[in-house]
Amino acid sequence: MIEKKFETSMDRERQDKALFCLCTEQKLNYETTNSLRGIDAILMSGKNRLAFAEVKGVNENFGEKEYVRISVRKLHHCQKEQINEGIPTCIIWAFYDGIGYTWVKKIEGTVIWLGMKHPRPGSLWDRELMFYMNQDKLNYIKY
Repeated sequence: MIEKKFETSMDRERQDKALFCLCTEQKLNYETTNSLRGIDAILMSGKNRLAFAEVKGVNENFGEKEYVRISVRKLHHCQKEQINEGIPTCIIWAFYDGIGYTWVKKIEGTVIWLGMKHPRPGSLWDRELMFYMNQDKLNYIKY
């Protein structure tokens, strides 16, 4: 079965805003990847590839909940890219008021089976294993 894409133009705008915020803070640049790659961007210094980045949207302000989440499947994609390419992966959570981020090698938390109460027709991943991590483990940059 071919996986349906549910990403909107608003999701892509939020992703670009989050990547721009991180790269401005860290004095880096980025290049987005094609949607089939499994990660969202490559973080670079000039033309040197330094890391991968995966951006997850969060529909709240930083600190409104104690945790952030990401699918275990998505973490697997990030780990695979990190191992295959030999560069680290940064996970970025894009909140309304800024970003929280960490590196895959520093991630720690809990795994729970979860998802939408009413999965969308055609979605393979609206119910799946989710990884939860406390927000106080993230580095935070305000917009």
